[in-house]
Amino acid sequence: MSTLFATTVASAKPKDRSYKMFDGGGLHLFVKPNGSKLWRLTYSWLGKQKTLSFGQWPEVTLADAREKRTEARRLIALGTDPAQQQRIDAARARIEDNDTFKAVALEWVAKNEREGIRVRSLTERNTRNLPFIERYASRPTRAPATQSMPCAAVTHLPDSDQRLRNLLGGEFALSPNNARHCLPADISSGRRSRYRQAMTKGVFIHRADSIYDDSPAERYQFPKSYLSRVSACIGDWIIYYEPSKVPEAKGYFAVAKVADVVADPTTKDMYLALIEPGTYLDFVNPVPFNGPLGVVEKGVLNAAGKNSGRAQAAVRSLAIEDFNRIIDLGLSEEGDFLPRIDPIEGEHNVLREERLPFVLEIERDRVEYLGSRLVRDRLFRRRIVTAYDARCAITGLKLINGGGRAEVEAAHIRPVERGGPDIVNNGLALSGTVHWMFDRGLISLQDDLEILVSRQANDPDSIRSLINRTGFAIAPARAGDRPHPSFLSWHRDNCFKQ
Repeated sequence: MSTLFATTVASAKPKDRSYKMFDGGGLHLFVKPNGSKLWRLTYSWLGKQKTLSFGQWPEVTLADAREKRTEARRLIALGTDPAQQQRIDAARARIEDNDTFKAVALEWVAKNEREGIRVRSLTERNTRNLPFIERYASRPTRAPATQSMPCAAVTHLPDSDQRLRNLLGGEFALSPNNARHCLPADISSGRRSRYRQAMTKGVFIHRADSIYDDSPAERYQFPKSYLSRVSACIGDWIIYYEPSKVPEAKGYFAVAKVADVVADPTTKDMYLALIEPGTYLDFVNPVPFNGPLGVVEKGVLNAAGKNSGRAQAAVRSLAIEDFNRIIDLGLSEEGDFLPRIDPIEGEHNVLREERLPFVLEIERDRVEYLGSRLVRDRLFRRRIVTAYDARCAITGLKLINGGGRAEVEAAHIRPVERGGPDIVNNGLALSGTVHWMFDRGLISLQDDLEILVSRQANDPDSIRSLINRTGFAIAPARAGDRPHPSFLSWHRDNCFKQ
């Protein structure tokens, strides 16, 4: 519980030694002998106590510090170290500050000077091109992830942009490992769709026992040797693949969109591909590398139709045909898996879950499909119901009606609107009544899946009569599908009524 007041903070006086004034939840004001007052948060991460700095008072007010504390606790609940996230955010800010068109253009000028281009030639180039540099000086070289336009795709611009095209496509060429190699975000906004194909879809290999600091729904850590390949995927979709060497390997198991790439602030020569929030999606049908129709990723085959060395690469580009094929197989909803709720006559404005026919031969906009909330909810439910074998995790009941419809619903432990991802570890299969109680904080779960009943419930005995006799929730058969402790912790802290 918060204990400090704004007046208390303002009136705090320095002493011979530094001291702390606590506000609750690990937040405290650190007062130094010189009179400076620093906001800090003490928290536990992987069994170690860590300290996070929020800035100095009065620039950071008590209310500001409390907001930062809330955000840090949210990250901890998601399984992210807030100190590491703070460093990543700072690195990203530095990239953005130095990623304007002018900054990259001046880097090109410096590159020419270092390479000893004769003075007259360089002067002629600058005289001709610097007016264009000034014209687009403050514009970012990279648009948001959905609008990135690499210079490699700069072709057939209108006459008014012809000189800029020449500058970018010919003379203005930086290292391919430099992430800053794109058109200004707004130069040809009406033609962005023309350059979408220039971005690269890819395959990222991820193992459940990975030694890397991966969290597939949030970030993918990789060494410097893969920087150019991963950078090419910025703003586009990638598919995660778990190799067959891993026990219970899932093959191609999920899809996500890469928002950005930053240097890992905690590990030298390592980088992080940051996943755009809300884009990660588990496949309802994990796709094997070599299935009934043969190898699904044709791009790894050589001219003789045999596996090439590309199949061993942890990061590799993915042809659009292979991407579409894997998405179609992974998200296929063939089979008798019907929605929970029957149509209600006379109600036309009720949101319903309807199964669309799956036709492999019909070309669909997979990207639009992947971004649809209705589609994602439907696929999430299918994934959760399958993981729990259509059984309510709290009551243990498996109810199927005469039409083959499962009674259970798919509940997000941490709701999507509160930052929760569409992953099976953030879900529970719950019957309708139990789902209602879970969302309203009348029941929750400990990390070991012990069922908690709120003391604020008006009929706790009736609730206890519904729950599984063991007092513990039923877990999915696959250990990797169990609810993640970070999401359970978030539910206890933010929803459960103690």
